[in-house]
Amino acid sequence: REVLALPHDRARLFDLLADPHVRIVSLTVTEKGYCRDTKTGDVDLAHPGIAHDLEHPGEPGTVPGILVAALKTRRDAGMAPFTVLSCDNLSHNGAALRQVVCSHARVLDEALATWIGHEVAFPSTMVDRIVPATTDADRDAAADALGLRDEVPVPCEPFRQWVIEDRFPAGRPAWEQVGAQLVDDVMPFELAKLRMLNGTHSTLAYLSMLAGFATID
Repeated sequence: REVLALPHDRARLFDLLADPHVRIVSLTVTEKGYCRDTKTGDVDLAHPGIAHDLEHPGEPGTVPGILVAALKTRRDAGMAPFTVLSCDNLSHNGAALRQVVCSHARVLDEALATWIGHEVAFPSTMVDRIVPATTDADRDAAADALGLRDEVPVPCEPFRQWVIEDRFPAGRPAWEQVGAQLVDDVMPFELAKLRMLNGTHSTLAYLSMLAGFATID
């Protein structure tokens, strides 16, 4: 319904994140957006954006900084926290995001980090849908469907899978009614994808490269 961009819309963003009607905040920011130290899993204190956010916690620009600032606002107001739902292609993404956010908060306020660790849910997900390169045929199909010219439509293969750990203390939409799988443990689905899809795809890529193919799609 609304698109915001930092840094221009910072005030509006934090108004929404403090709104009690907002009960789930989902993230699709790619792995690098989590600003993780790959050795420890904690927030990367050497990351320039993290250094800025720790010096200016009221004007954050990174994912960990924004989430910590928003959760602090809700805690200080006596509000229930929102659930943080990672939809990125990152193993154990919920647990990984929880560690990043808690470690960032711990630098600023140990009590806040403890509160986040105890009160905020970070359910894991596994999203699987292959997105081929956009072609002129895709652009023409989008134009026919929309009546508008879009130079960057995103085509998707028919298969899709969205597996979500069903842990939402503040409630959630009935995503299962539109094809999502709500489960107790995402790990078996993640392992199946990594071993059956990613492993096979990698094998095809290695063999095809040796056979002289430039791309695998």
